[in-house]
Amino acid sequence: MMRFLLVAAAGFVYFFIVFVILQVLDVLIPALGWPPWVNQVAIVVLLLGLVGVLIYAWQRAGRFLRARSTQGQAQEDRGEDV
Repeated sequence: MMRFLLVAAAGFVYFFIVFVILQVLDVLIPALGWPPWVNQVAIVVLLLGLVGVLIYAWQRAGRFLRARSTQGQAQEDRGEDV
């Protein structure tokens, strides 16, 4: 459950960053005279980035939880409160 929450948090942060980027592009694309397909390419690239971010967050959450459980086990072995 904890891993899911960590991955969901990473997804929400990425979603917020993507939202800001798309808002900036929405203003810049017409102002700079870029073709409309630039916005579509940005959306596809950012969606592909979401997959990478979620996979990376899943992997990092696993490492974090393993390190946390190892640390807790070491404290229990020494007789300390976890």
